[in-house]
Formats: sequence, structure tokens, C-alpha cells
Amino acid sequence: MIDNGKWFEHRVQRLFFYEGFFTRTSIDLKPYFYPDRVDITDLDVLGLSFSIPTKVISIIADCKFGNAKAPERVLWLRGLCEYLQADHGIIAKRKLTTRVKEFARSIGLQALDEARIVDRERELGIKSYEWYGSHNPEKSEWIQQIIRKEFSRDDKLKRFYNYIVSEFWYDDNYIRLKKICNGLKIISEYWVEKVVTPRVQVYRWMLAESLILLTICLLYIMRDIHGLLEEDVETLIRIKMASGIAKYEELERIGRYVTDYIQTIMVETQGVSGILKAPSFMPEAPEYTPGIIELVMRLRAHPYVSSQLPRYQDLLLHEFGFKSLPVDQSLMNRFGFTDQVTLFKLTSNIIRFIQKYFGFTFEQIEKILPITNSEKMSTYASPDKRKSIDIMNETAFSSTDLQSKLNNVERMSNQPAIELDNGLGESVKEIPKVPNEDQKSENEQ
Repeated sequence: MIDNGKWFEHRVQRLFFYEGFFTRTSIDLKPYFYPDRVDITDLDVLGLSFSIPTKVISIIADCKFGNAKAPERVLWLRGLCEYLQADHGIIAKRKLTTRVKEFARSIGLQALDEARIVDRERELGIKSYEWYGSHNPEKSEWIQQIIRKEFSRDDKLKRFYNYIVSEFWYDDNYIRLKKICNGLKIISEYWVEKVVTPRVQVYRWMLAESLILLTICLLYIMRDIHGLLEEDVETLIRIKMASGIAKYEELERIGRYVTDYIQTIMVETQGVSGILKAPSFMPEAPEYTPGIIELVMRLRAHPYVSSQLPRYQDLLLHEFGFKSLPVDQSLMNRFGFTDQVTLFKLTSNIIRFIQKYFGFTFEQIEKILPITNSEKMSTYASPDKRKSIDIMNETAFSSTDLQSKLNNVERMSNQPAIELDNGLGESVKEIPKVPNEDQKSENEQ
């Protein structure tokens, strides 16, 4: 059962997504301070806005639905913004006094109470039942349950899952890029089932999330290479990809020291001097580095469109790939994705890179994104299915008597009350139950 606090986090996350941010929730900060043991809460909501070629804007939100002391949360968030170098911080709480709002603004934060959230949802046309993309707490909870149940003994998969939902967000960009690529290899090795099972559904989710995170790494590289010539871009990326925990420059310096030491020993013991070649301490760049360079150059040719890729992929992969719902032009236009041809082409380039270097089959890829025919996105599932689901969702969410409304819808439509994915594929007759505002108020009282 998902509590009101989680629903509130996802509600704020959804609002940020509609406002133009790519968003994620519940980022565990404990690994950031490892090996120190610290008692620190999760980062509730992270939002990123890519203004390529030169800037990435970050926003973090601390969301509290219950009785947390607002002034303390404001001070905590201010410190976290400074520490993580976030551009903006928002304190989001069901109720905030005027004094707390003024205090937050005085130290450079923004404050959102539920009344303001309702206003913004109305201004943006967000319906209470709309959970497009990944912003669905039921789905998130389902994924976590399957990970705990199915992957309890698969340390590699469990570690990679923990990485992509938390540590990725504060790791070095080139290191996290390589970790994502290594994780993709692990998924392709484990994914041998031919039929749809809960494990396969999680593999699909991990593949899609890895694709999105890989794209984000590429966008950060685009920011760093602004102004460089193409040959300089290639050199820089190869050096960075060859680096590990020790930097490339440090390894070069060690090589020179070793060479000087060997020359000194040779002169002292044998009276021989000469030019020695420095021993190679340089790791080679991964075999997929040329593919990374090619992707970066393709994205750099379309900077404005590329900046929209993470949000576009989030919407596309979850609506089409997981819910089997049509993703047509009208839905994409609603979120500002006007050049859908280029967005699809760039996403297809990235997923072809994944298929080429990490061993995924064509069938596995096609379940996530139909790279051979973009028209499948709007015809794979009938538009009538989305329309009927929207109507039934709206009817259900507008009533405090959820089951009664579902029964009415079932009788009227002469079909199952609603078809939603159980996790990422199997259909069940249920709908996420979101407490309405009256119920929430009664619970708090």
C-alpha cells in the first residue's frame, strides 16, 4: 500500500515533468557519503532541464505530506542544494504558513503548498488521473517489489538496479557512462527467457532506464565539448573513456616517473644512458568508444532537439513500451515535442548502439521501441483503447466510491472495468487508488 507521502512526491514529480523537467524520485543519498554512516533521508524529487549546448539546470524538492517541521526542512534543503550544487530548491508541503514561505524565499528557495500545486495543475491542464510516463507510484512500487523478490540472489542485477536509481545521479559522468554500459552487458547476459515473466518485465524496465540514463550522459558530454573541433572532441572522449578512478594525466605522470627511475638505475649500475620509452600504464578506451563518439556528434548536430530527448524517451518508453498504449502526435505535442521525427531518429540511433555492442536481440529491442517503423507507436494499440482508459480513469478518480464507479463503467462499456499493466505487461482489472482531497483532509484530522 502506497502512503500519502509517496503519492505527494509523485504528484510534485509529475508537475515538474509538465513544466519541462526530466524527473526522478526517491534518490538514496547514503551511498554518496559512503563509507561514512549517515542518517539522511532520500532526495525526494530531482528535476533536470537541458539547455544544450552549455547548461544543465537542476532542481531538487523536499516533499512532506505529514507533520514534518517546515523550518527545519527549509534549512536542510538549503544545505543540500549547496552541497549538491543544485540550481534551485523547492520545499513542497501540504500546508505552509506565510512566514515559512517568506523564510524559504529569503534564503533562495521556493515554497509550494498543495493549494499552489492545485493551481499549477489547473493552469497546465493536468487531470488527477493522468500519470503519463514514469510518474506512477504504483508502477514504481511494483518494480521495487519484483527486484526484492526475483533478484534477491542476483547480486549483479541488484547492484545495478541500486546504481541506476541512486548513485548514478552523483557519480562522475564518464564513470557512470561506463557503468551503464557494463550494466547493459549484465542485463543482456541474464535476459534469456522467451516468454513474458515478471523478470522479463523488469529487464525491459532496466533496458529502457539505461537507455535514458545513457542519453543523459551524452548530453553532459555535449555540454563539456562546446566549442571544440571534431578532432579535439574525439581525442577528449577517448582520453576520458580510458580513465578510471585514476585520471589519464596521473597515469601519464606515473609513467614518466618510472622511466626516469629506470634510467637513473641504468646509469648507476651499468653506466648506460639513453632514451627509454615510458612504460604503458594507460588503459585502453572500451571497444564501444567509437560508437559513443558517433552518438555525441549526431546529437551535437541537433542541440535543441537533443535537449528534449530524456523527457521524450521517458514518455515514449513507458507509454508504448510498458503500457502498450499508442503514442500519437497529439500526445507528444502536448508536452512540446514538435520535431518528433528527429527525436525518434536520435533515440533509434542510441538503441541501435546498445543492440550492436551489448548483445540484445532484435525482438528484445522491438518490445521497447519499434526502431524499424515509428508508425507502430500510434497503431500498435488502438487509439480507442487510450480514450476508453482515460474516460474510465476520469470516472473512477472523480468519485470517493471507487469500486462503485468501476462497476458502472464496466456495465456501460460491456468490457473489463479497466486494463492497466500489472507491472509492465500483464493486464489486471484494477486501478491505482489515489486518495482524493476530502479523504486526505479527514485522515489528517
